[in-house]
Amino acid sequence: ALLVLLVVRALVSTSLSHDDGITMVTATCNVGRWAQYIPSGQWVPVQTWQDYWSLQNPGCFERIRTDLAHADIHPPLYFWLLHIWFSIFGVSIPAAAMLNVVLVVVTALVLFAVCRVLGVPTSLAAAATLTWGFTMAVRASAFAIRQYALLGLWSALLLLLVCLWFTRHRFGYLAALAPVIALGLLTQYLFVIPAGFAVLLLIVGVVMLLS
Repeated sequence: ALLVLLVVRALVSTSLSHDDGITMVTATCNVGRWAQYIPSGQWVPVQTWQDYWSLQNPGCFERIRTDLAHADIHPPLYFWLLHIWFSIFGVSIPAAAMLNVVLVVVTALVLFAVCRVLGVPTSLAAAATLTWGFTMAVRASAFAIRQYALLGLWSALLLLLVCLWFTRHRFGYLAALAPVIALGLLTQYLFVIPAGFAVLLLIVGVVMLLS
């Protein structure tokens, strides 16, 4: 039921916040041009504005990175992912929202796996995951065309790896932290906070295990 609600809400999305609009312009490789010339305070053809959403050069990942470095403050991973998504499904508000719905669903599966790793019964794990899905933060991240849903996914994977290491003590889980932390930092620089806490927790755990 929750999945159906999320999909329907995404498919009927028609409005954008200011930041959401900038995300769309960035993912279509136009934010640099937009930053240099914004046709405000004057009458212009509607095509002038629509051009900022047109994906005229698929695969322009370097331009996205460069434009973000000069015109914004965010790392590029989410915008690269949204660019690929737009290249496949077309540029539209519902398409952008559907990407976040997919990310939220994958995050829910990861959190369910965390519960199972910790020995939570299947029914309670499903209930906990469903409760998480109905929270305001999750619903907001699903329909804000920003990197928050992707950030939530990396945070959930970080939690899963920490729980797996503490329950099974396999080196592979520690090694898997590196790409997850790297991807998290490429999504949002503030990922350093949960990553740092997880690393500190694991250091304490390793010291206790060896002592």
